[in-house]
Amino acid sequence: MSYLYFEPVRQKIDIESFPIRFWTGAEVRELTQEITSNTGINLEVVKLVERSILVGRHTDTRAFNPKLKQSRRLINSLHEDYLRTNLEELILDATIFPGHQFITPLLHELINSWNILINFTLHRLSHDFSLPELQGWDDFPKPLQFALMTMDRVISDVSWMWYCDPRANIIEPQLGYALSTLEYEMQQGWGCGHGLIAVLKIG
Repeated sequence: MSYLYFEPVRQKIDIESFPIRFWTGAEVRELTQEITSNTGINLEVVKLVERSILVGRHTDTRAFNPKLKQSRRLINSLHEDYLRTNLEELILDATIFPGHQFITPLLHELINSWNILINFTLHRLSHDFSLPELQGWDDFPKPLQFALMTMDRVISDVSWMWYCDPRANIIEPQLGYALSTLEYEMQQGWGCGHGLIAVLKIG
């Protein structure tokens, strides 16, 4: 719970810690199968979902990886009225994450999609651009394609506005929602984020 303290405070005090149990999605499925085998009661995994992966609480505390960017703070700034965010700071480096046989390829795909969306938005803010011109468009995951189309449409639709800083108050919040949706739709309950939620059905 170290995120409850501001960073200067975290550096000056000893924060109580305790061991916790990490679960991967595969382990949850194995556990339900074991329970079903041992009891005869069918336990089905209906849904596995990460509460957050790239913008969890500890991306800001960097308690688990000091190389992380404070992406949660940056995402929050996208939703601040009349505040423009330096979008280049949102670009992530996939190489700073430890390797894992199953999770690494999936995490890299998510981070790559995240970066493509941010780079496109940066370019689109100052250029007219046709989405099909993007290299690799046909191979992009569907959630990324939808996010790109969303940002393209938003930027186009507010281009005539003179008042109220449309970039800070309309475009950037939409980018924040698009990134959150991209993260939600591309993950599959891997167990590498801040909170793995398992919906189980008994019967």
